[in-house]
Amino acid sequence: MFYADYHTHSSFSSDSDTPMEENIKKAISLGLKEIAATDHIDFDYPDPDYPFLFDYEPYSKEIDN
Repeated sequence: MFYADYHTHSSFSSDSDTPMEENIKKAISLGLKEIAATDHIDFDYPDPDYPFLFDYEPYSKEIDN
């Protein structure tokens, strides 16, 4: 059986505060073979009190790490 999770959010997404590394470690402990980071970026999100902010440079560095 091949186990994967293709919908994870990290602290780079406005709706999560879980560090990306913690998601990766949890996936390993569960025996997952693949995961995908699906952090939100929505420049036109209609609710100004809950914007989906995104800073690409540190996100890219974390992915490379």
